[in-house]
Amino acid sequence: MQTQQIAQAVQALPLADAINQLIASYEADAQESNKLVDEIENSEQENTFLKLQLSNMSKRLNEVIGENDQLVAARKRDEAKEKDFNKKAQMVSDNAKQHMQMLEQAQREKAQREKAQIEVRLDDAMLTIASYKEMGSPKKIREQRKDYQDRIAKHLAAEIQHKIEIKNYRHSIAKAEDAVKEITYRLREIDMTEAYNQNGEHLWLFPKVMQITNRGMNDKEICFLYLNDDGRGCLMTLDEDGEIVLGKAPIRPKAETKAHAGMLLRKFKKNGWTVQVDDLQVIGG
Repeated sequence: MQTQQIAQAVQALPLADAINQLIASYEADAQESNKLVDEIENSEQENTFLKLQLSNMSKRLNEVIGENDQLVAARKRDEAKEKDFNKKAQMVSDNAKQHMQMLEQAQREKAQREKAQIEVRLDDAMLTIASYKEMGSPKKIREQRKDYQDRIAKHLAAEIQHKIEIKNYRHSIAKAEDAVKEITYRLREIDMTEAYNQNGEHLWLFPKVMQITNRGMNDKEICFLYLNDDGRGCLMTLDEDGEIVLGKAPIRPKAETKAHAGMLLRKFKKNGWTVQVDDLQVIGG
């Protein structure tokens, strides 16, 4: 259609003016093509950089998770040691109290019983108390208990900090993944996607809405560019009834081609004339 209009315009102008207009038109097309190539290269570089950032953050996340697992294991070992120590300390305290009571009782009975019997009990009690002293003084026991509690508190604080860091890394990774998805969509949006290729007929899609004023359209929509192997083509759009409408070029696409175009355009229209990244990936193959 556009080629016929340019040809008619060229025929209506002097030869020099027609050549100048054709040269200007080709230069404008070349500038637009160069601009699209630059946008694609910039987007690909940005996409590569974001993917590298995502890989680095994923590696750091795995390292932090490993460090956190080691801290959790160390904290659990210290908690088990403290529990075992407290149990032994309580046992020592109970036994010491019991034997001190026995010693006091023996001293009270000293005047009532024979000296030999009292000495035997006293010796037994002293031996038992001596064995308990190997555990250390009460002060030392309290210091060891406090040391275990301080170490556990430090492990818990480090564990909380690692959980915060893991949460921040996961948030950063989610943002990076969204950015990669956006760049992928922009790359596919810039590129024309082949949606159909059967029996010498082709459908090409620009995933952006456009307004075709020469058909009297008031709203923007997505359309297909139909081409056959002879290089002849036209636009395919939907009418108000959801049926395929062709441009004014005298071309007759096959029924299968029109059916495929109608199926995809009705899907895009149902989604408010939007094309998802997944749709482009499936269409583009």
